Amino acid sequence: MRLQLCALACVLMGCATDSPSWQRYTQNDFPAPVHSVTTRLGNVLDYERDLTYSPWTVSFGKGIPYAFYNCRENRGCGIMIRNLKCDHTSSGRTSCELKLYDDANCDLVIPERKETLRILCPIELSLDPKLLLPPKKKLAD
Repeated sequence: MRLQLCALACVLMGCATDSPSWQRYTQNDFPAPVHSVTTRLGNVLDYERDLTYSPWTVSFGKGIPYAFYNCRENRGCGIMIRNLKCDHTSSGRTSCELKLYDDANCDLVIPERKETLRILCPIELSLDPKLLLPPKKKLAD
C-alpha cells in the first residue's frame, strides 16, 4: 500500500528520476529478446504478468518478444517491441507493439486496427542477451 501511495504521489507531483534505462541502449544492442518492461508505477510486463492501458491489456505473444532499433527520417529513433498481444475489453485479441522514442514519447500501436495510444513511457526495458546463431558450415564440394 505504501508503494502505491508513493507511486501516486510521483505521478501527481512529478519525480526526480534518472532517464529511463532504455534510453541508454544503442543500435548495437539490437535486435534482442525482451525479458521485461517496467512502468514508472512498478507494473511489469513479462511472461507471467500483463500491463493494462485501458481499454487494452498487453501481454507477451507466442514465442519471444523482440526489440528492434529503428531510425526514420525526420521522426527520430526509437525502440520497437514486437510479438505482443493486446486484448480489448470488447473486441477481442490482436497483435500489437510498443514504441519507445528517444524524445521520451511512447505509444501502444495496434496495426490491425490502425490505432495508436499515447502511453507513459516505461522506466525499464530489460533485454535478454542476443541470441547468436552458430556460424554456417561450408558445404562440401
